[in-house]
Amino acid sequence: MSYPLEGLKVLDFSRVLAGPFAGRMLNDLGADVVKVEPPDGDVTRLWGKVIADIPGYFHQQNVGKRNICIDLRAVGAKDLVGELVAQADILIENYRPDVMGRLGIGYEALRRINPRLIQLSISGFGHNGPESRRPAYAPVVHAEAGLTHRSSRRGNIPYRDLPLSVADTNASLHGLVALLSAVIMRSRTGRGQHIDIAMMDVMAFSSDGNQAILRQRRPRAPRRPRVRRRRRTRAAVGRRQVVLASALRRARSRRRRRPRPAGPAEEARSPPPDHRVDVRSARSRHPLRGPRRGQAAVGQPPPAR
Repeated sequence: MSYPLEGLKVLDFSRVLAGPFAGRMLNDLGADVVKVEPPDGDVTRLWGKVIADIPGYFHQQNVGKRNICIDLRAVGAKDLVGELVAQADILIENYRPDVMGRLGIGYEALRRINPRLIQLSISGFGHNGPESRRPAYAPVVHAEAGLTHRSSRRGNIPYRDLPLSVADTNASLHGLVALLSAVIMRSRTGRGQHIDIAMMDVMAFSSDGNQAILRQRRPRAPRRPRVRRRRRTRAAVGRRQVVLASALRRARSRRRRRPRPAGPAEEARSPPPDHRVDVRSARSRHPLRGPRRGQAAVGQPPPAR
C-alpha cells in the first residue's frame, strides 16, 4: 500500500503537542519524520502511564517517528543541523520566535542551505508584533481568546481551563493545511517558504459569531436554547447512548403551519413556541427499547446505516 506523502523527509524539532501533532499526521500520511530531541528528551516522556517503556502521551503524538538527540547549544550542533536540513523537505518547530535565530538555525540561515525547505513555526502569538516573544501554552491562549470565559461564565462558577488543548491541536491542523499547500506551491516554483502559525490567530479565526461582536456580553439568565440537553442514558442490553434533543427543525416546520398574527401588537404578545424535548421524561415513556427505536419514539430519526 502506498501513501500520499511517501518520499517527503520531515525534521520535527517541536515539543509537547503543538507541532508533534502535525508531525504525527504527516507520518500517518507516509512522510519520513525524524524527531529531534534535546539530551534530556521531550518533557512528555515523563507524562502518563508507561506502556512498553514508552509513556502514553509521548507515544500518542510521536508514534512512527524516528528519533535523534542533538544538543543545539553544543559546538558543532549547527553544522549537524545543516547536514540534516540539506536533505529535508519540511522542518517543524514550536520554540519562541527568537530561539532558533539565536542558535544560528533560523529560517533565513537554513534556506541558504536548502532553498526548497518548508518550515512550519507554531507559537503563541506569531513571529511578528509586540506579543511575539511571549511564551504561551494552550491555557494562556484559551484565556486570552475568551474560550475560558465562555466555558465558565454561568453563575458563580470560577474560571477554569478546558480539559483539552484546543489551541495546540487547532494550530497544528491549520499548520498542516498550510504545509501541504506549500508542498504543492513548491512543485510549481521550486522554492520553499516559512509558515508562521500563531495559536492566538487560529483561535480567533476559528471562533463562532459570538466573538465577532467585539464586545463583552453581559451575563444573563439562559434563554431557550436550540439544543435543550445532551444527556447520557441507559439503553438496551447494558449499552450507553447519548441523546441529543434538537428541536430546531420541528420548530421551523410548526412555525410555518401557524396562522399569521393580526399585527405587530398581536405578534409581540405571542410567545415563540417551546418545542423543547425533555430527555428524561421521553426516556421514561419509552424505557430501554434499544437505541434505534428509542430515538424514533421521541421524534428523532434513527441514524442512517
